[in-house]
Amino acid sequence: MTLSGWTLVQTHLLDPLLNLVYPPVCVGCGRVGALLCDGCRASLERNAPILDEQPLPPIASVTAIGAFAGILQQAVHALKYEGMTDLAEPLGSLLAARLSAAALPPSLIVPVPLHASRLAQRGYNQSALLGRVLSTALAWPFDPALLLRQRATASQVGLNYQGRQENVRDAFMVTDSSVVEGRDILLVDDVYTTGATLHECALKLEERGARTIRAAVVGRAGSTGMS
Repeated sequence: MTLSGWTLVQTHLLDPLLNLVYPPVCVGCGRVGALLCDGCRASLERNAPILDEQPLPPIASVTAIGAFAGILQQAVHALKYEGMTDLAEPLGSLLAARLSAAALPPSLIVPVPLHASRLAQRGYNQSALLGRVLSTALAWPFDPALLLRQRATASQVGLNYQGRQENVRDAFMVTDSSVVEGRDILLVDDVYTTGATLHECALKLEERGARTIRAAVVGRAGSTGMS
């Protein structure tokens, strides 16, 4: 059986059967039936959106669904660490709505990459999953391979801004400068804590001639910024 054939069998036969035996549970409230139930999704839609127009240059703005707390924090944690990849769809759709409201120019969507070793360990890049949902919802082009994390880095958790900066310095590279030059770029990541990772990615894109660089994240931690 081909890979596409197996995917169809899994999508239309195995997944529905598994959902009958092990129905999904909402990461926000524990209600059975969906990973993010209608009520929790509606509460996120009512959250005050975040649009930061004064982040670290060269990033022109940062858009987030809301503060990285409560249901949003639980959903991101489940997506990132617990293999609940289906959460990328509702979270990406909510973020797409925020971007539409912000009236950004159509942009090339570029996810923050994982190092190959981390990708092999996790099996997916949550930022790339979110970026693909944004691309479909907004009809903007998507390039998951434009940025490469060329050096494995330690976890940013627990580091201050200076430590985070040093941790990711020169960790990224642009794989094709011709794609970047003169383009509006939308960087996508899951959480904004201090801005160090996105800032380092943006510097590499700016060096290769990007016209504007903006960022979109699911949640914003603290009062100043990104992971």
